[in-house]
Amino acid sequence: MLPTEPEPGIATEPLLSERIYLAPAGAGLPGGDPAGEDPAGGDPVAARAGDSWMAASPDTLCYLLAVRLCQASGFSPRIRHHADDFATVLALVAAGQGVALVPELAAADPPGGVVLTALSARRHSRVAYRAGSGGHPAIAAGAAALRAAAREAGCLPEAVSQAGPAASRPVLSRAGPAAGRPVLSRRAGRIRQE
Repeated sequence: MLPTEPEPGIATEPLLSERIYLAPAGAGLPGGDPAGEDPAGGDPVAARAGDSWMAASPDTLCYLLAVRLCQASGFSPRIRHHADDFATVLALVAAGQGVALVPELAAADPPGGVVLTALSARRHSRVAYRAGSGGHPAIAAGAAALRAAAREAGCLPEAVSQAGPAASRPVLSRAGPAAGRPVLSRRAGRIRQE
């Protein structure tokens, strides 16, 4: 849905592929939408055309993904809030502030009352590094650690799964940012420790 053009001087390789979830506002909360799905059994995104939406900052791929998924469902989302942190997005969803799309890694431990609907859309992330430096030991070790973490999270595409070493596997904590969890930053293309 979001093809990216290669940047000169940058090499990339697949890292992970994760399912996208719809998180409707107020689902599971008193007075909220009880099912979080289209009652007619149709497109769950299209069923949210009249709702307020939350999306990432306008200059991000996550924002573009949300807008394009809505457009593919026949409408342009009315974006009420912008947030780049998925824990914040899910907290806003739990508070009934709008509908959001969240990737699988962010959906592992949603707040109480949040009902997630799996969509067929997927988010594909890649490791990026300076062209020609992929064989450098630090780059190779970093890419291997990222693949191991993606494998542990269950989001590693099968083609990449065979490429990485199976020895040491760093574990992504499900405890959240306060626990020092590595966070994939799609805007910067790096992992940062929070």
